[in-house]
Amino acid sequence: MNIWISGLMAGLFALIGSAAVAEDTPRPGLFTSAIENFSYAIKDVCFAYVFDGKDDVLQSKWGVSAIGWGAQTGFKSLNIKAHLIGVAGRINVGVKTENGVRHCEIEANLGDPNAYRQRLFELVAARPEPFSPLKSPISPNAYAFRDGWCGPPPSKMVILASTNQPGVRVAMRVTISSGQARDPRCDRTDIGPAVGAPVPVAPTAATPDSDAAPK
Repeated sequence: MNIWISGLMAGLFALIGSAAVAEDTPRPGLFTSAIENFSYAIKDVCFAYVFDGKDDVLQSKWGVSAIGWGAQTGFKSLNIKAHLIGVAGRINVGVKTENGVRHCEIEANLGDPNAYRQRLFELVAARPEPFSPLKSPISPNAYAFRDGWCGPPPSKMVILASTNQPGVRVAMRVTISSGQARDPRCDRTDIGPAVGAPVPVAPTAATPDSDAAPK
């Protein structure tokens, strides 16, 4: 009997362990870091909704609030309902489908903008599709960086990110969409930024696991 019970307990522990391994991105929660909450918003909400066709990405449960943080000006202008992901970073995310276009919006209100940008570079590179930077970059204007990636042609998948200077209220905004006409900046090199505007380069920020990453 003791052998049977031991075997059963071992099986249960193995099942729990395998479930934990299968969870690629930590669930957001009270003690989850800003980078983990941002990663969840990108990978398990936006990528899942826009690129993988999942619809149940923002069910209200632990770590995903039914309401957003702050003024939510950008979300309101786009008629998107904002949800707060976790607590750290005060990260809003929302999704909608309109005229066949799947759209996801993210706003990180607190934290190191360069650490968010570094993490976004990593998550884009990890996608199964070979995303490529915009051939005609977007002028950063008042932002520190404006980055963009496109799926392989004739894909209509696009990722656009605006990274602010440290200390600005909104650290980063990300827009992810698929289904509309392919952005001409994906393939053309003659729509470049305004004269004298810097072209976005790979970030030199600390990796998300370092002490410099937002908590």
